[in-house]
Amino acid sequence: MSTPSPANNITLPDTKSYLVKIDSDAYKNSGPTILSFLAGLDDKWTAFYNVHNQDDKLILEKSIEVTAPTVMEYTFEFELHDPNEQQQEAGYIEGKYVFTFSPPGSDPAEFGGMLNDPRNGDAVDNWNATGVDPDKKGEDDETGEY
Repeated sequence: MSTPSPANNITLPDTKSYLVKIDSDAYKNSGPTILSFLAGLDDKWTAFYNVHNQDDKLILEKSIEVTAPTVMEYTFEFELHDPNEQQQEAGYIEGKYVFTFSPPGSDPAEFGGMLNDPRNGDAVDNWNATGVDPDKKGEDDETGEY
């Protein structure tokens, strides 16, 4: 469980893993994408965004600061330069990816938001993060979601 960050008043699910799905056909060849958050000692939160290919090999790994531009909105973003072949096959192109979401609290089973990615210009895609049970993560018998 996490506590709010005094500096930014951010409350996130500390160290829990979430399976991210982006509502766009562009990412249909992507394997599992895992998102987790970590509270830092300096009152800053970091998002860890890891994309795997269909063979479950890590192909994109980003550590990004989470910010709170408004009380009701959190964001993290990264830029991708010269994506390799596997990243392109997974749907990632060169440019800036901006994820926004409403504060989910410290222990949500599911949350989501909007993705403004370089493919769509001003358009946005929805994304959804579903909690992954650490005891079931990687097992084939269930999704591992809780």
